[in-house]
Amino acid sequence: MLLLLVPGSAQAGVQVAGYDVETAVYKDLRQDLTIDTAPGVSFNPVSGRFGLGFEAPVTWVRLTLRPIDRAVDRAVDRATGRAVDLAQPLVLRVGPYMMDKLDFYQQVDGRWTITHVGDLRARLKTPCIDDLYCFAVYPPGKGETVSYLRIQTTGFPFVTTEILPVAELTSASVKRLYFLSASLVAGSVLLLVGLMMLVLERTALLKIYCAHQVVVTCLFLLGTGYVSVAESNLALLDWTTALLINFRNASLSMVFWLVLAPYKPSLSYRRLFIGLMVAYGLALLLLLAGQIHRSMQINFVMQAVAAIVLMQGLITAGQLPRLLRNTLLFGAGLYIVLLVTGYRVVLDFTQSSSVDLGLLDWRLNGTPIGIFVVWVLLTEHKRRNMVRAEKYLKIETSQARFRADAERHSERGAMIDMLTHELKTPLSTIRFALASANRLFQKQGGASDTDRQNFMLRAGHIESSVSRMDAMILQVAQAHKVELMIVSAVPEEMAMQSLFEDLVRPYALTHHVELDIEPGLLLRSDRLMLTTLVENLISNACKYSLDQRVSLSVRRDKPAQGAAVVRIAVANRVAADTEPDEARLFERYYRHSSVSDQPGTGMGLHIARSAAGKIGATLRYSTADNVVNFEVSVPC
Repeated sequence: MLLLLVPGSAQAGVQVAGYDVETAVYKDLRQDLTIDTAPGVSFNPVSGRFGLGFEAPVTWVRLTLRPIDRAVDRAVDRATGRAVDLAQPLVLRVGPYMMDKLDFYQQVDGRWTITHVGDLRARLKTPCIDDLYCFAVYPPGKGETVSYLRIQTTGFPFVTTEILPVAELTSASVKRLYFLSASLVAGSVLLLVGLMMLVLERTALLKIYCAHQVVVTCLFLLGTGYVSVAESNLALLDWTTALLINFRNASLSMVFWLVLAPYKPSLSYRRLFIGLMVAYGLALLLLLAGQIHRSMQINFVMQAVAAIVLMQGLITAGQLPRLLRNTLLFGAGLYIVLLVTGYRVVLDFTQSSSVDLGLLDWRLNGTPIGIFVVWVLLTEHKRRNMVRAEKYLKIETSQARFRADAERHSERGAMIDMLTHELKTPLSTIRFALASANRLFQKQGGASDTDRQNFMLRAGHIESSVSRMDAMILQVAQAHKVELMIVSAVPEEMAMQSLFEDLVRPYALTHHVELDIEPGLLLRSDRLMLTTLVENLISNACKYSLDQRVSLSVRRDKPAQGAAVVRIAVANRVAADTEPDEARLFERYYRHSSVSDQPGTGMGLHIARSAAGKIGATLRYSTADNVVNFEVSVPC
């Protein structure tokens, strides 16, 4: 936590209104210094703004005024070159905030007078119209005068002490009020923008951001002294301020986490973020236990750690857009530099420049952070709209493609239905005519044996061609039927032994089929799809088997991972250099060039794969030593 100062100047060896003003500080670590013993201790000269550090909450400031020219009542100000009246009233302005208790001592007629003010005291009615504390300073005349300021605070603020003529007080106060009003208005506008966006889009980032802006606004009101309380509520005000600081730092870290989370930062950043939240939780527990000073120390340190963690997250978020990454890197880098220079000041009595302080003022950092978050929200909103539009476009394109595919599928189905219907009739007519011609030829007794053999040969060719055409039509129709068919919602339980015996029976006369089926094996699946799948695999194996031998194995298997399956393996030996192309094996109408003279349509394996997909089975192909093997894994 850095509580910083707005532009102003502290005097240490400078000239103001015809006086040399020297400022020095002393840490009262034992808290035993009094106004009577203060002149006897050694003060450290300072210039510019100075930090009170982590040490004792009591600090003494000594202000020494000496006329530039003691010989006359009027002197020439070295800064402006104008004559000044040494008897004019002066005002000491102290601030800007976290001044829990202030005691101002100055001598009047040889006696010390004391004025008590502070954030934890009733607001003093002074000529200052802004949030600083003002004290009337009696001009020293021709001699020097020494006054003391005793500061008590549990925070770690920067302090300024500014002495100026009463005539300049109004302009200085108005200038500061303009700055405070601008800061408050900017924070309020950003909060209003966040609330308006929250109404339209309730995202976690917007909710945390609005909460952060509310906390920043409350801290502004407390820190500037706009809220004054009675003596009985001073401890509550101090505790509330520390609580808001804790929430402010935690919510700021959460804002950046929610910005980076969608872009998948590294695991180390996620762990560091969790560590940050744990630290803020610890600070909250200490606060609840009454350890306000320790809680604020943790928040002070974690503010610097949070900036470094943010930098690490920016570097590791691989999907972060370039513009957002560069903006965040620049902001985080600048923030770390300012933190380093600010911490150097706040940890001890150290001089500071207006750049160190003005840019780091927490009332100001709420404004750039708010502007940045709003920019991120608008950018993310635009990106989400683009992603949503692209998603809708893909859906519409997919739907259009689906409709086109459905139309083509419908046209193809109609064409297939028409062909299967229209071709069946001429094929039946050809078969009938061929049978009639065969009977007429047999009745003719004058035909020679040679003519009879020629006729029977030609008739056999015709019958074979008709059978091939019929088989092709049946396979095309079967493929179309499999694609359109919906698997039964209630699987049928089947005995594998009887099912496979029925499937291999048509091939028993021409091939030797070796069956290896696990005894008593049952499988629940769609009967028609499973039968179509296995029948096409057996037909393919028998058709291309080199030695007319086919092996068929059915076993239940329980993999190391996953549910149990029934594995069906169909294998056959093929001639050398006739193994199919694995990349095209399941394509429609694909056939190896070496078997182009054999009957077939190239549809069997395509139908088998389609049927396997319908019942959730997996069809695999492998080959070794001219043995082709198809393995089907069917879920039980």
